[in-house]
Amino acid sequence: MKKHNKIRFLLILALAALLLQACATPAGTLATTAAVTAEAAETTQPAADTPASTAAPTPEPTATPTQAPAASPTPEPTASPAPTVEAGAPNIIGLYELRKSHNLLTEHKTKWIAKKNIGVFFALATNDATVDHPRHRTTLLNYWSMFPKADEYKIGYYVQIALKSGETKDITIRSALQVPKDPDAYFYKYIEVYLYDDIHLNRGETYATYHLVKKSITPETLMTSIKLHPGVKYKDVTGIKLMAFVFKDDNDFDPSTGKYIGPVSYEISIERTN
Repeated sequence: MKKHNKIRFLLILALAALLLQACATPAGTLATTAAVTAEAAETTQPAADTPASTAAPTPEPTATPTQAPAASPTPEPTASPAPTVEAGAPNIIGLYELRKSHNLLTEHKTKWIAKKNIGVFFALATNDATVDHPRHRTTLLNYWSMFPKADEYKIGYYVQIALKSGETKDITIRSALQVPKDPDAYFYKYIEVYLYDDIHLNRGETYATYHLVKKSITPETLMTSIKLHPGVKYKDVTGIKLMAFVFKDDNDFDPSTGKYIGPVSYEISIERTN
């Protein structure tokens, strides 16, 4: 019995010692210990309102803008060089009407009457207002031969007619063989065209008694004059443009249209007054 009491007493003493030790520990130490313990708890367990970390989204690749190529500027059309006259070549031409003197024409107005010439026009290598000379052939030859290279060149004509319908028809004549003689041809039925070489005349011939035909054309032929005569449908024609020109070869003509593009020409208007 005494033994059990002794053991109980020792336990009481040990418990008292623990209580005394607990009372001797500072209150701040206990608070610090509690705070550290709480902080440790917080670091070990994430707060409920802290969102889970997410990986940053990979940015979409930005398309590099493609710049449209700059449009090439439209080149300005290059003007064709103005045709030039070869040194020594005939560099002037004019259209004259033969009366007592040769008068340079700018226009020709007359009544058109069936079977009567509209006019006979001469091409001379000059633009003098009046040319006086007793012999027509000599006048033509004197002016043409003033140019050292005249033999390398020819005279041609361009005729354009205007119809009442508003339509126009034209012909470029480099040779007398180009003039249509068929009454049903598109040009001849309105205006008949006759060509003459007043320099290379055969004995007894004058410009009034012949016109150039195939058998009379030679390499030396020079079409120095042109006659316009009313065709069977001349009343449908309101006016004519007549141009004389100087040419050497194909380079003096547009390859597409065949029209004259050389540097030496002279044009007049021919008006019908009835």
